Amino acid sequence: MKSLSLIEILVVLGGIGFFLSGSYFAFNILLNANQNLSQKATAMYLASEAAEIVRNIRDTNNLQNAPFDANIPEGKDLIPVKNGETWKLVDVSSDISRKRVYFKEGEGFSQFDDSPPSGWKETEFSREIEIKKERKPVTNEVYLIKIKVTVKYGKFQKIYASIEDDLYKWQWTG
Repeated sequence: MKSLSLIEILVVLGGIGFFLSGSYFAFNILLNANQNLSQKATAMYLASEAAEIVRNIRDTNNLQNAPFDANIPEGKDLIPVKNGETWKLVDVSSDISRKRVYFKEGEGFSQFDDSPPSGWKETEFSREIEIKKERKPVTNEVYLIKIKVTVKYGKFQKIYASIEDDLYKWQWTG
């Protein structure tokens, strides 16, 4: 019966160690990629939601026979805030920390005009809406609202999602 030499044992242990360390690093890379995808998906959700809130305000204006751009202020540092059953856009240019997004289990994500109510936890996300209105040359009537929503994430607030959309004036004839 032949026994293994010390060199053969070291080669086998080195091979096993190389395999285990490679597996560990591959697992870490996949875990980080999965976490990054989850954050990007959340950022896209927050951006889509903000654009949809602006559309909702425009549609509510139409149903109430108000000008289609009423309650949609022009500005760069706007956040959506729930006001009872409706939404309003609040300018937070004087305090950019109010761009932070909060989360509460069972309630989801939200932003607040003032301090968040108890139970809401600050996330690493921030969200802002930029609104520009285009007007007809002669009548100065607004015919187009340009929306840009930006969601940032992390300590350095890196842009994770950005959505741009154009809202045109339309009338319900039904």
